Amino acid sequence: MIRLYSYFISRSARYYRNFFWIWISLVIMVSSVPNLNTPKISISGWTFRTDHLLHWLQYLALSFLMVSWQFKKLPFSLKKILVYTLAIGILIAVGDEYHQLLIPGRSFTYADMLSNTLGVITGVIVAGFFWHSAAKNLTH
Repeated sequence: MIRLYSYFISRSARYYRNFFWIWISLVIMVSSVPNLNTPKISISGWTFRTDHLLHWLQYLALSFLMVSWQFKKLPFSLKKILVYTLAIGILIAVGDEYHQLLIPGRSFTYADMLSNTLGVITGVIVAGFFWHSAAKNLTH
């Protein structure tokens, strides 16, 4: 775990920037696939939709990458970066759902928008704790 932590804090802003743009491109590409089936899983006779979990995870990763990219550029302003990422991330999350109105067989749903938004919020919180901890460890 320590090696993984060290790996992430040693990466450059460019590393996080590149992964952010790759990740957002993948999110947009998947959102643009017409007639995409909703993944489901059955456990003990109960069927669950897994798309809300997938929405949450993809936006958690997106906001973590965005915070990391910005923090590696400007490590002294973590609070501003978190607020900025929260605002931009929520705009992207909501915009993605509206974008799906233009795709045949796709639809806008408030549940998906909520999952996206909760992913952004969770990612910002996780990244905030991660980079706050990293900054403390780097200065001691």
